[in-house]
Amino acid sequence: MLRYSAQFFLIGSVLLAGSLVWSESTKREAVARVSTDASAGEVARAVDEAILLAEARRYGWHQTDPVVFQHLVRNMDFVDQDESAGPMVSFQRALDLGMDKTDPVVRSRLLHRARQSLMFVPEDREPTTEDLEAHLQRYPERFSTSPRLRFVHVFLNKERRGDQLYADAQRILGDLRRAALSPAEAHKLGDPLLGARAVETATIAQLDAKYGPSFAEGIERAKLDQWFGPLTTVYGLHLVRVISRGTGEPLPLQEIRNQVRADLIRDLREELGRERLAALRAAYDVRVEKVP
Repeated sequence: MLRYSAQFFLIGSVLLAGSLVWSESTKREAVARVSTDASAGEVARAVDEAILLAEARRYGWHQTDPVVFQHLVRNMDFVDQDESAGPMVSFQRALDLGMDKTDPVVRSRLLHRARQSLMFVPEDREPTTEDLEAHLQRYPERFSTSPRLRFVHVFLNKERRGDQLYADAQRILGDLRRAALSPAEAHKLGDPLLGARAVETATIAQLDAKYGPSFAEGIERAKLDQWFGPLTTVYGLHLVRVISRGTGEPLPLQEIRNQVRADLIRDLREELGRERLAALRAAYDVRVEKVP
């Protein structure tokens, strides 16, 4: 879709290059209709959409887009019972009835196509290896391995301890805070839990998947080298002491080149979209009509 719509932004390219100065007599016109109580943000969005719809119609997409064509033909199947009429006749009747101007699906399709065209990346803007390296250095947090936490874990089984569960948790937590126990000694104060060890190392995402969000959120907020808890999970109660928090390690470009390129292209598309929409705003006079 992006390739065939590149022509749409000849106007933007010219404007941005500064080779064309728009005057009041050369500006195009569009109408944005908003409710009487519309906010400033809603008015601004309506103005932008009016411009994009005007450009879409200027390039004839309401007549040539296959999605618009199929949708309007289907609409006419319900309106016009003439079975002898072919799809082209039905489509022309839909245009004559003004469905292309009032149908919300057509409007949404034209806006989508216009926005995609706004973000078209020409070949001369394709990122080079140097661009990818610079992007990786600018946003290392986007491409680093997830930080890992190392912690000591004491588990208390709710089925085994029953009504004494919370009392046991408070008693053991006090013991842990008073005594300088090794991880193995501390671990022995609790109950067995499949997959749990005296010292565990994991990312927040792994802890979320293994023990649930409340456990992951609690351990993420915990202070270093202090026993805290209890944290509640479906298994029971957990007493935890975070030993260390690692930092995510940056990955080399050769391992994540496609990921970096996709991220850079996404940023570039957003940048080009903003620039080109600003250029189109300069090319239009938009009349705002407020309706009940």
